[in-house]
Amino acid sequence: MIAFKKTTIEVGFARLFVILATGIVVGVAAHGINETLGQNLPFWLPYALGATASLLSIPATRRAFNFAADCMQIPERMTQRVTQGAQRLSSREEPALPETKASNVASDARPAPAVRLCQSACPDGSISVTVETRCLGKRKFTTLRGRLESITGIKWSFPKNHGDERRTISGLVRPGPHQQAAVTKLEQLAKQSS
Repeated sequence: MIAFKKTTIEVGFARLFVILATGIVVGVAAHGINETLGQNLPFWLPYALGATASLLSIPATRRAFNFAADCMQIPERMTQRVTQGAQRLSSREEPALPETKASNVASDARPAPAVRLCQSACPDGSISVTVETRCLGKRKFTTLRGRLESITGIKWSFPKNHGDERRTISGLVRPGPHQQAAVTKLEQLAKQSS
């Protein structure tokens, strides 16, 4: 159901005006054409043509004016989305990342890239791993992802981009003879990337 807002009322009046104007213009034009041609048509014919044109313009204008109403409401909807997104981001807890080396670059520059590895044991003997990166560009993250996926014995999920310069990729190290070797390679790769 359409909510009655100022934009809905404005568009409704504009549509009504267009429908009535169409009928009047067609009626006057039909009367003028009748006099110009010198035909003796019934007096009600221009009025009937105007009413028919008005009735036909009702469904013809529906889509255009509904689109106009939607476009007028976009800034309002966008403001709501931005507000909700900001609230969601502010309520999210930031995990602590390892300290980065201090540099002589200005304080408002991007911080140095950081890679963090989290491991947890599962009841079935497998190990759940999560690699979280901060301030790592798309190309560097794609390279890191390729290196992570090349380690045998780990099944990776699709990476998540959190939008605040954080990306995570989770995986599961299957139990077996190569489990410890996979974890060791993973730890070495995480140290090299930080």
